[in-house]
Amino acid sequence: MKMKMIFALVLSFLIHNAWAVAPGDMVTNLLLEYGEGKKVDGGGAFDTDSMKGKIAVLFYVDPDVKDLNEGFSQVLAKKNYSLDKYGSYAVINMAATWLPNFAIEASLAEKQKTYPRVVYVMDLRKNFVKKWGLSDDNSVVVIMDKTGKVLYRFDGKMEDAEIKKAIAVIDANINA
Repeated sequence: MKMKMIFALVLSFLIHNAWAVAPGDMVTNLLLEYGEGKKVDGGGAFDTDSMKGKIAVLFYVDPDVKDLNEGFSQVLAKKNYSLDKYGSYAVINMAATWLPNFAIEASLAEKQKTYPRVVYVMDLRKNFVKKWGLSDDNSVVVIMDKTGKVLYRFDGKMEDAEIKKAIAVIDANINA
C-alpha cells in the first residue's frame, strides 16, 4: 500500500513538472473574467496576451506569503525600466488562502498605490496553477520576452544572487 502511495506521489510530481512552464516555453493565453479573476484597478478582465510586446515580469503569489519576494519588487521599482519595454504583473492566488477576499482586495488597493507601475490581478480559481503549472501556496516569479517565451522562472524566496540573476535576464533582453 505504501509503495502505491509513493508511486502515485512521484507520478503526480513528474506529470506536474512535465506541463509546468519553464524557460524556453511559450506561455498559453489565459483570460480571467466572469468569476475566474479580475484586475484590481478597475476590476476588468485580465488577458495574459496584454503582457506581450515587452519584457513581462509576473509574480504569482499566495497571499499568505505576499512579502516573500518584496526585495525583488523593490529592486525592480528602483530600476525604473521604461514602461514601453517592460511590464510588471502581480497575480494573487486568491484560492490559496483562508483570508477573505474583501480583506485581500483592500490590501491590494494599498499595494497598487505603493507600486502604481504594477498591474495587480486576482486569480480566484487557481487558473495559473492549473494551466501554467505554477506552484500553489507559494511565490513564483516568471520573466517572459515580448513574444511570451519564458526566459526565467523561480519558485520560492529569491535570495540576493537569484535577484541579480533575474535582473541580468531582464537587462539582457529588454532592448531585444
